[in-house]
Formats: sequence, C-alpha cells, structure tokens
Amino acid sequence: MKFIKRIKEDWQKVKDLPTKEKWEYFWDYYKIPVICILLAIVLVVQGVASVANQKEIVFSGFCINCKIGIDEEPFWNGFYESAGIDGKTQTTACYSDVQIMPGQIQLNNNTIQRIIAGCAVQDSDFIVGDPYAFQVCAYTSQKLFADLREVLDEKTLEKYEGQIYYIDESIIDLLNSPLGEQVEPNALEYPKDPKDPTTMKKPIPVGIDVSRREDLQKAYYLDDTTIYVGAVRSTARPELTKQFMEYLLK
Repeated sequence: MKFIKRIKEDWQKVKDLPTKEKWEYFWDYYKIPVICILLAIVLVVQGVASVANQKEIVFSGFCINCKIGIDEEPFWNGFYESAGIDGKTQTTACYSDVQIMPGQIQLNNNTIQRIIAGCAVQDSDFIVGDPYAFQVCAYTSQKLFADLREVLDEKTLEKYEGQIYYIDESIIDLLNSPLGEQVEPNALEYPKDPKDPTTMKKPIPVGIDVSRREDLQKAYYLDDTTIYVGAVRSTARPELTKQFMEYLLK
C-alpha cells in the first residue's frame, strides 16, 4: 500500500512535466525495481522453457568403468527405433560415472551401494560392465540381476550359449546364510570361467557378452574390452528391459 501511495504522490509531481522529463524522473527513482521485475520475468520464462524441453526418462541403468567414447547417439537411437521410444520427448538415463576396480574396496562399496539404491527404488533396468565389475555386481547378497530364463526365451538362450555369463547362486546363498557375516567377499572362490555352468553348484544365467556391438564399444568402452550386460531383477519396466537385451543381441 505504501508503494502504491508513493507512486500516486510521484505522479502528482510529474504529471505536468514534458514526456522526456517524466521518463527521466521515473528511471531515476524506479530503475532498480524495474530491473528486478524484468530479471524475474526472464528467469520465469527460462524456467518454463526448461521444463517444457525436459525429456521424460523411460529407461535407465549403469555402465560401469566406462572409458571416453566417441558418440552415444547412434547406439541409443537404434534402441529407440527398435523399442518404439520417441526420442524427441523421451530419453534414457545411462549412469556412466561409476567405477569398480580391483583393490579399491571403498570405491567399490560406494558404487555397489549406489547401484543397490537405484535398483531398490526401481530406477534401474540394466547393468553393463567389464568382467571384474560384472562379477562384483553379480555376487552381492541382494541378487541384483534377473535370471535370464525369465527375460529371454529358451531359443535365444540356446543360440547364445557360450556367450552367457553364469553365476553360482550357492555363493550368494552362503552370503545370505548365518555364516555370511563372517565371510569376506574377496576371500570367496568364484567360478574361474563364468561361461561354463558345468563347474557350478547352482548355475544361473544373468548376463550376456555383447562385446561385438561396435556401437556400444564406441559409446562407452574400448575395443579390447569384454562387456557383459544384465537385466536388473527389480526393474519396473520388464518388457522394455527385454527389448533392450534383444536389441544388444542383434
């Protein structure tokens, strides 16, 4: 109210002045409020534009131990086309800033906790990683990976036998047993060849070697890196996850 009263009083002072002097008087006394209002309008417009241009995340996952790639777009555009995703309004969140390295206990624990948290709230659908990273993720007590027999059909699994990554679920059972707290994960004896289920007590297929996908290599890895991909067991988008696995096998 005081501000409005002030404006009325000022108007009485300048109403008989020439137009140029009116503007000079107005600018001298009100330029700061005017600038603040204009800045507020600009910020509001930018905020509205940002929200309008923000894409909906319809699929997400982790790419562990990524190297600097060439281009992500060809890889994801191919998936969008095959899965019927509108790339103009929808997108994928691929978290590629996570690492799991031999001997880095604290780093690995932090990464695993982040991945577990993402899976727990059903915000993750896939995990891609090199052999060591995949093994660390596979042998957690939370059972992050889905059994591929529940994701892909039997014919597909038979076709890619020899490229499938198995875990020995008896090791995870041990971690979840009363003795699990006394077991040091680094001291466990893991299968020497994760692609050979005959050496395991309870083999479960959880990943597939997709190293031959050049577009994935260029997007996230180096050409000499072996890459496995697995479906997250708690995914809220099982059909899209299945389509992603099938896309990687083309």
